[in-house]
Amino acid sequence: MGYTVEEGLALKAQDTVTEASYKEQRERLLDAIANNRMDPEILELEAIHKEGHTLPVETHANFILDEQGNPVEILGVVRDISKQKKMEEEREKLIQHLQEALKEIKTLRGILPICSVCKKIRDDKGYWNQIESYIHEHSEAEFSHGICPECAKNIYLYYEIDPD
Repeated sequence: MGYTVEEGLALKAQDTVTEASYKEQRERLLDAIANNRMDPEILELEAIHKEGHTLPVETHANFILDEQGNPVEILGVVRDISKQKKMEEEREKLIQHLQEALKEIKTLRGILPICSVCKKIRDDKGYWNQIESYIHEHSEAEFSHGICPECAKNIYLYYEIDPD
């Protein structure tokens, strides 16, 4: 958090976290004491860095008890979880992006009955469709038409091409 050990030891708990985090921490610890729960408390809080900005931290608060089992002090260990939070945020964005992409995907699967002569495809209702129409309806593919050199040679065999 940017403080030296001496500076850190001189600070009060309310000086190291935001007001909302201090209130949450105080309420949780007082509730634990009121209900005689002396197990360690783990809290995610917003700490205040020495330079003034906030950062997410995980705090492990342990009660120190006297001989009668009453809490007399709290020992806290604070860990910066900024990187962890950033990775969680990135993961959530990625999951959201993938879920949106999955909504957009149309997939062709299985065996497609295709005519070996005209190349039409039979749909689930038994109708024969042009291959372009069928694939366009069942995927995100778009078509552009042209003529390959072999077909051009066969189609234009009887025409003379003027070189000029």
